Amino acid sequence: MNRRTTVTLLVALALLAVIAYYLKSNPSVAGATPTPTVDTGGQVLWAVDVTQLAAFSVTDSSNGATFEAVVDDQGLWEITQPRPGEGDQQQLYSAYMALGALSVSRTLTDVANLADFGLVNPAYALTVTQTDGVVLRAVIGAKAPTGPAYYVLRAGETQPVLVQSYSLDPLLNMAKNPPFVTPTATLAPLPGSSGTPAPVSTP
Repeated sequence: MNRRTTVTLLVALALLAVIAYYLKSNPSVAGATPTPTVDTGGQVLWAVDVTQLAAFSVTDSSNGATFEAVVDDQGLWEITQPRPGEGDQQQLYSAYMALGALSVSRTLTDVANLADFGLVNPAYALTVTQTDGVVLRAVIGAKAPTGPAYYVLRAGETQPVLVQSYSLDPLLNMAKNPPFVTPTATLAPLPGSSGTPAPVSTP
């Protein structure tokens, strides 16, 4: 092999390397569909101080149901939707603590079509209102096929995150099963009788 042939081959190899790098950096030029990449990190959905929460709501679009709870002047949670009523303080306390600890396991990048993740017509919407007036919103789409997590998109962002289902499910279920205080039974005498009182349900 003479010198001219060797130089020609080296130039050709260098040119191919440049083309390969360009196509890798610009996949749309090659007609390829970008594959979502994953950025892992131990973060939460919202960096909020749960002591500053004033209200939160969950909308279940699939079932046409909405749940909302607000904090009253005494610091107790009251349910305003689907109807006004006294809420189970233990369940609501657990819920509002969970709002500050929604664990994000992964952030997906290079996402071209949000419909692939159920985020164009999301199944749920979550809204959190703070005492300073700041409102935080996110929509919840499909469950991930690779683990117990939902695809979630925060308002104003374009890249979904994966949020663990164990932290979201108790909140999402409140839309269908609002945690109202369970009615208690009190005793009242039977009409026209001095015998054993009969239990009467009171709200």
